Amino acid sequence: MPRPSTLSTPRPLPFAFAAALLLATAAGPAAAAAPEEPAPASLASYQRARQALDRVAAALGGAERLLDLSGIAFAYDAEGIARYQGAVPHPPYDAVTTEHSLLLDLETGRVRDDERVAFPELAFGVLRLLADDGGLVVDGGLVVDADAGTARRAPAMGIADFRRSFRRSPHLVLREALRNSDSLRWLGQVELAGRPHDLVSFDYGERELALYLDAAGGVLRRHELLADDLLLGDAAVTAEFDYRPDGSGIPVRMRQWEGGVESMVATYTRYELGPRLAAAAFALPEGIELAAEPPPAAAEPLPPPAGPQVETLAPGVFRVGRLGGQDYASLVVDLGEQVLVVEGPLGVAAGREALAAVAELLPAKPVRWVVATHHHGDHTGGLPAFGEAGVTVVTTPGNESFVRSLLAAPRTLQPGAGLPHGAATEVEVVRDGRRTFSGGGRVVEVLDVGPNPHAREHLVAWLPAERLLFQGDLVVFAADGSIPGLRAQGRRLLEEIDARSLDVERIAGVHGPTGTLTALREAAAGQ
Repeated sequence: MPRPSTLSTPRPLPFAFAAALLLATAAGPAAAAAPEEPAPASLASYQRARQALDRVAAALGGAERLLDLSGIAFAYDAEGIARYQGAVPHPPYDAVTTEHSLLLDLETGRVRDDERVAFPELAFGVLRLLADDGGLVVDGGLVVDADAGTARRAPAMGIADFRRSFRRSPHLVLREALRNSDSLRWLGQVELAGRPHDLVSFDYGERELALYLDAAGGVLRRHELLADDLLLGDAAVTAEFDYRPDGSGIPVRMRQWEGGVESMVATYTRYELGPRLAAAAFALPEGIELAAEPPPAAAEPLPPPAGPQVETLAPGVFRVGRLGGQDYASLVVDLGEQVLVVEGPLGVAAGREALAAVAELLPAKPVRWVVATHHHGDHTGGLPAFGEAGVTVVTTPGNESFVRSLLAAPRTLQPGAGLPHGAATEVEVVRDGRRTFSGGGRVVEVLDVGPNPHAREHLVAWLPAERLLFQGDLVVFAADGSIPGLRAQGRRLLEEIDARSLDVERIAGVHGPTGTLTALREAAAGQ
């Protein structure tokens, strides 16, 4: 009988041991040290951005010094151009000079923001105070019209309303980046003036601000904010700083570009970190009259209705106000089978608000025309919404190319804009200074009352039967019906009314309540 072979089948191994041996054999030597998971891309981006920010902060005394800053004071004089607020909407633009100063007490939250702008034929200033009238505590804000010698309370004003001014200070921008460091992201490295710069971004309010950080120089060289440009649509607003050569990080000059066009060069005349700021610096200036507050109501007042507010000026004639939640309005006139609108202000969202209000007021009646009173950006920014709806835009000869460009610009940066390819629509030009619209028993005469110090070409809407004139920026009435601080364009409007023998009784506007011709005459006579 043959002997059993020594190569016969071995006895089975215990299951656990066999399973472990199988896994070890399959995994090979690498199983002894599994590779580490790579850091998530967002975390790596944050870490690199934070390192770049910390390097610049260290050159300025450290992140803690910036975060513990008690306050700041700066002032500058600037020269620039009025791209969308001058007499004409095209080059050569009006030259503009600006004097701007800011006091910020970071320990109490008080702010004094004083800006005066001078055009060739017009100058005005606005002082905003985030403090009570004694400059002691933050109790809402105050808006001062120094030219008129008046001030009004702005109870909803907060420190976030000053972000545009804060961007003029590289220290405040860096401080905000540190305060919002969880949103920091590294975007890459770029070269400026032959030096490498880390490009990082962070959430600045409701927008993202990109920072160009010069590690070798230890400064914030440039920042950029994406924004909707009236003519270009999607664009960037860029500010670049030059500094003292002593390594102090104190800026001496700032240049600004809008959509690639240099719009301002500012020279700092003051720049102090941690100044001692007395309450008097934030107080209402002497000689300024604070508007009286209305008496307290017997019951808690109801909050104002959300959305646009409609005022009936006459049968079939409406003023749709509070567009975009601001003091901007459009005139709406029922012309029977179609509707005429005067003014498409602010932006695409406000334009859509106006169209929705018309649809509710006059259902099944299409808006056929929208008239732009003048080219300024805050009065034409809503026109793309009307173009999107197929509404013909009415303008003047000198503003035609401007209007066509703003309608064609791609707009994806405005909240809810959704116009990636612009809004193609018809543009109609008012020839010989007059265009008459009629229908439904109503007549609207659109008249060019320019030139004036505000704009070279300026349309108004005149409704003879209603004895009503609608205008934008020529006069603004106060709540009591007066016109504080009547400007040159208001006197020019009065001259046009008299020269054309217009039997005006009431004057409505894009801004402010409706007033009277009598009040306009009294304001002109009082100056």
